[in-house]
Amino acid sequence: MDKSREANEEPPSYDSATSTSSYVAPEEPPAYKGQFSSQPCAPMIPPYCVQPTAPNHAASGERIWAYEMFFCFSDVPVCLLQLFCPCVAEYMTAIKANYKRVGMLLVAACVAYYFIYSFWIMILAAKQFTEFEMQVNKEQYDYESVRENSDLQRKYSALNAAYCSLMSLLGMIALAKVCLVVLLRSHIRNKFNIGKDRGTMGNLEDVACVACCYSCAMCQMLSTMRKFEKEGVLYSVEPIAHA
Repeated sequence: MDKSREANEEPPSYDSATSTSSYVAPEEPPAYKGQFSSQPCAPMIPPYCVQPTAPNHAASGERIWAYEMFFCFSDVPVCLLQLFCPCVAEYMTAIKANYKRVGMLLVAACVAYYFIYSFWIMILAAKQFTEFEMQVNKEQYDYESVRENSDLQRKYSALNAAYCSLMSLLGMIALAKVCLVVLLRSHIRNKFNIGKDRGTMGNLEDVACVACCYSCAMCQMLSTMRKFEKEGVLYSVEPIAHA
């Protein structure tokens, strides 16, 4: 009888606040809800670890050439190219400086110069041979017989006229090339902010460099363009080994 009554009785409730055996799990604080997500968090860097950004002097400051004027052998490939293929060196410099029109004019002037120069050499050789022939005739015969030799005299006069004409033409082409290279050098200086803006003095300096040291000036310009094409920047301050 007692056993059946105990079986019909309900078990003690654990929801009672007064029960010593009840346990309620604490809720998650609202401040921490959603804080631990699967997305990675950015690392926290202390302020003293942040490196200051260096000022970009190359963007606004004065720049200089890749090499000095008389350090042509610092860039040996450019030096050899200027020595054996000056037309190619001049055209490459103009193309890299985005001045193709001047580059085409320089190539045309260079080809014309060497073409006329080859004829000038041949006429010079013929002129020297004619002078030698006239000297031989003068030694063998008297002066009057040499002067009366109209064929030899006309030949010498024609060769002498061609010699002087071709020499004048070569001088004009050389002067035109100097003017074109000065224009190209001024374009590179202004485009890449090379050197200080000295106005007329800067132009006179370019003229003096090209007229007196044509090959060295071309090597300097081509080396600078190659450096800019390779590295994307030019020197803003003079390097330690600037040669």
